[in-house]
Amino acid sequence: MDKEEEKPEVPSKVISLEEVEKHASRESCWLIIEGNVYDVTDYMDDHPGGGDVLLDASGRDATDDFNDVGHSKTAVSYMKKYLIGAFEEGVGGAKASRTGSTKQTSGGIATLLQILLPILIALIVLGLNNGYLENPFNMLK
Repeated sequence: MDKEEEKPEVPSKVISLEEVEKHASRESCWLIIEGNVYDVTDYMDDHPGGGDVLLDASGRDATDDFNDVGHSKTAVSYMKKYLIGAFEEGVGGAKASRTGSTKQTSGGIATLLQILLPILIALIVLGLNNGYLENPFNMLK
């Protein structure tokens, strides 16, 4: 994959977080992704995930939301059409903005579960293998 395909050209216009935060509605929907600002207002009706997905991520850094979905090369190249400027704080500069705090909390819980669940499973397996727990499948014999 070429680097040019992955990342759009950075335009000369620099946009502040304050300006992006003003555009968090159906009438004007801006997102920050990988340090670039996109006006996706005209794309809301066409977005495969629905306009509400874009609206929920509007007015802030939506890089994590975008990357979590795993967009195709075509989707990434299609973004160039909506690029309006470079974010003044660069990549990752607006992680703690407005509605992002709710998403970060749920993301924290998911991350905690991703760590604790494998540990719990490993402890159960160790307990079964070392005789600390009775294997419920032995009763079937």
